[in-house]
Amino acid sequence: MYRYFNYFFLAISLANNVSFAFYKYQPSSEDNQTNLIINYMEIAFTLVYLIEAALKIVVQGLYQHRRSYFRNPWNYIDSIIIITG
Repeated sequence: MYRYFNYFFLAISLANNVSFAFYKYQPSSEDNQTNLIINYMEIAFTLVYLIEAALKIVVQGLYQHRRSYFRNPWNYIDSIIIITG
């Protein structure tokens, strides 16, 4: 089950990266309909990443034992990305 959890969030990350490719970097890009949709998608992706972190913290624990959330250095990076997102 944990494997499918990881595959799901890997697919979400790939979709997030693909959405960056469609962003139009132009001076009047704020009024662009495509950019508005991508901005809403970014909010949705950030919420999904927040849910992922919350689920991992609930299942693994915050820092108490060897396999807890903040004992893995990659989760520090995830947390920084979520907070700055």
